[in-house]
Amino acid sequence: MIGELRRRSADLPQLRAHQADATAWDTGDYDVVQSALGIFFFPDMTDGTERLISRARSGGRAVFTIWRGV
Repeated sequence: MIGELRRRSADLPQLRAHQADATAWDTGDYDVVQSALGIFFFPDMTDGTERLISRARSGGRAVFTIWRGV
């Protein structure tokens, strides 16, 4: 999926797609950090989610899609 995104967004220099282990990812300062149904797979869901949130710049957004029990 990352390869396809890069191919389709080649004319959008402001878009940077990354594939990385989110539990070890040291870079930050992103406008948007997004995870779709991914936080459930962290060994420690709370720690992993907080780590992703910390990758967003001040004033940036962290967006998560999750399952919710009814």
